[in-house]
Amino acid sequence: MTDQAAFDFSSPANQLARDWREYHANDPEVYRLFIKFTMEAIHHRRKHYSARAIIERIRWETEVRGGKDFKIPNAHTAFYSRLFMVDFPEHCNFFRCAESAADEEFSAKDAPDTSPVDAIF
Repeated sequence: MTDQAAFDFSSPANQLARDWREYHANDPEVYRLFIKFTMEAIHHRRKHYSARAIIERIRWETEVRGGKDFKIPNAHTAFYSRLFMVDFPEHCNFFRCAESAADEEFSAKDAPDTSPVDAIF
């Protein structure tokens, strides 16, 4: 995964980014599931898919099927989709993204080289 410490989340103008950064640090399992379910959709030959649907699946799998009940704020969806596209540039067009506060945090000029992803399957 990327070295997320390289991103500047300290800007007081971006409360959403700071909130997401804190959430992501406290619940890294959400991103692992986001990767897993996104890769599953890609494996099933989806050319595009909804990041919101991936977040909803995480909620379903953890709330209904058991496990930790993640309270994932809807505003964090854009951050997870951008992080995925930085970590997996070969799938950078998988999510169709509307303009978001997450764009500033994950712009191409700031993106570090991607590193190997931990085994998630």
